This record gives sequence, structure tokens and C-alpha cells, in this order.
Amino acid sequence: VYVKSTKTEILAQMRAEMGFGGMIHNFKNYILRLDKPRIAKVKTSVVKTREAIALFRDLGISSAEDKALDAIEIVVTSYETNLNKVETLGEIGKTPNEIDSVVKVNDDPALRAMVKLVEIIAAESRYKRKTMTDSLRTVGLTAQFLMIMAIVSSSLLIALCFWAIYFKMVGPIQKMTDTMGLLAGGETDFLLEGTDDGNEIGSMAQAVNVFRENAVEMQNLKVEADEIAFVASGLIQISEICKGALTFEELGALVCQFLADTLSAPALSFYVAEGNVLRLSGSYALSKSKSRDETIEFGEGLVGQAAMGTKVLVVSDVPSDSFQISSSLMTSESGVLYFVPLIANDSVVGV
Repeated sequence: VYVKSTKTEILAQMRAEMGFGGMIHNFKNYILRLDKPRIAKVKTSVVKTREAIALFRDLGISSAEDKALDAIEIVVTSYETNLNKVETLGEIGKTPNEIDSVVKVNDDPALRAMVKLVEIIAAESRYKRKTMTDSLRTVGLTAQFLMIMAIVSSSLLIALCFWAIYFKMVGPIQKMTDTMGLLAGGETDFLLEGTDDGNEIGSMAQAVNVFRENAVEMQNLKVEADEIAFVASGLIQISEICKGALTFEELGALVCQFLADTLSAPALSFYVAEGNVLRLSGSYALSKSKSRDETIEFGEGLVGQAAMGTKVLVVSDVPSDSFQISSSLMTSESGVLYFVPLIANDSVVGV
């Protein structure tokens, strides 16, 4: 299976599968030597070449590229078809010269198609380079132009144009400079002004906004990676601390204690879904009157309501006698309650 992602890499793989040591090379060597192991090599190269062609198409292609890939596929099919014929002739005792005189495959269309693909890829690369260079040049020239205009205008019409210079040019440029400083420092939570302006400032603001969006995406990817690492570490730790649990209740208590420590929660209860009923599996730091074994129907109370949805239910105005956090030294009331539905395969498995 190919894992390369660019057209250049896929084309190189395609040429390797078809050229020296690949399909054509092994096909011709089989005619000369009639050694059967090369038949399997030719068939493998045919399959891999077609996989490369399919992968190339998946990247999005032009009509010229499509035509070139069709030409390559025709040559691959010709080799595949003639392979059976060569194998049959070899089995009936035909000599390599006799086989070569009967079996003819024209490689030229495939070679020309590959040259065409190289030219197209090179042209695309040149166009992208030119576009990027032009964009950078435009931004640079725009900045220089704006600076020169600001200096000339302030020198000739400093009194009359102060408002226009400061509020229409110097101000936005300074804001973008400050914005770039924020981006350099890793800050992305800010409002970028001027992106809708239909002028050079708007173009510069749009360019800066692209950098900001890329930085936000990178931060989001890091947060996602940290969350995955946090969950994976938690699962490993839960697996370790639960090895000694003998009963379902002990397992629930260990999980509750671990989650309370990990999430810095003063108290915690864990309910497991059994059909349309939630059964208390364990609790941590709740008074005995609130942590005894019990079952709750889906939709019943706050726990049951949490099981009916897919979002975290937050209750901040908690009655004083609803939940009590207890220890050997004291008993206190809870401030904020979080009811978190646990979802696996689009089904609630616990709260």
C-alpha cells in the first residue's frame, strides 16, 4: 500500500514498478529465461502500478493528466494480457526468439505519458512558486508604498491630513504590527480588524489573518494531542490501580477515587447504564446517605436527565441538603455539580 502523498512521489513509485526491476524488466527477463518466479513479480508490479494510478487520480487531476494515466493503464493491461500468452507459449516449449516474435508490447505510449506527467507537475510547481513570490512581492511593495505615502503626506499636509494618516494608515499598520507581535508570542485570541476593507490595508490584514488561523489550527492540534495523551495516560493508570479489585463495587470505588484525584473533584459518584436503568457503581467522599447502592431510571432526577442527553449538565444553585461531602474530620456542602454523560458508540454507558 502506498503512503506517499504528492504526485511527484507517486509518479516515482509508478516508474519504479514499471521500469528496471519492475513489470517491464521482469516481463522481458521471463521471455529470455522462462523462469516462473518472474510471473508473480510481473503480476505484483501490475497491481502496484494500478494502485499508484488510483492514488494519483485521488489527488485531483486535469484532463491532460487523466489522458496520460489512461495511456499508462493501457500499456499495463497489454503486459497483463500478454503475460498469459507468454506463459502458455513457454509451457508448450516455444523458444525465447519464437515467443518474442509473437508477443509485442509497445512501451512508447506509457513512456510519453510519464514524460507528460513530469512536465505537468513541473508546470504546476512553477505556477505555485510564481504565485507565492508575486504575493510576497505585492505585500512588500504595498508596505513600502504605504510608508512612503505616509511620510510624503505628513510632510506636505501634516495639519490637514493628520486624521486620515493616523486613523486610516498609521493606526491600522500599527495594529497589524502589534498583531504580528502577538502572533509571534503565541497569542491568537484577538479580533483582527480591517479584513473586510477593499484596499491594500485589507489585503495585508487578510494575509495576517491567514497566519492567525494557521496558528489557531496548530494550537488546536496541540490541545487535541495533549487530550489524547491525557486520556491514554489515564486509561493506563486506571488499568494499573484496578488490577487488585476483587468485586464490581471495589472496582467502582477505585475508579471514582482515581477520577476525583485526577480531575481535582472534591467528591464523585459513578453510575453504569444497564438497559434504561443507571446503577451506582461507586462513589468518593459523599456521605453514606448519598452513596449507598441505588438505581435511577433514565430521565429520573438530574442523573437520569444527564443520561438522556449528550452534553454536560451543570447545576450551580445546589440546595444545602442535596449533596454533602464528608471525611473523617468534617462534612461540607457541595457548591457546583457536574453531571457528565459517558458515551460510547453513540450510546450512553454511564454518568
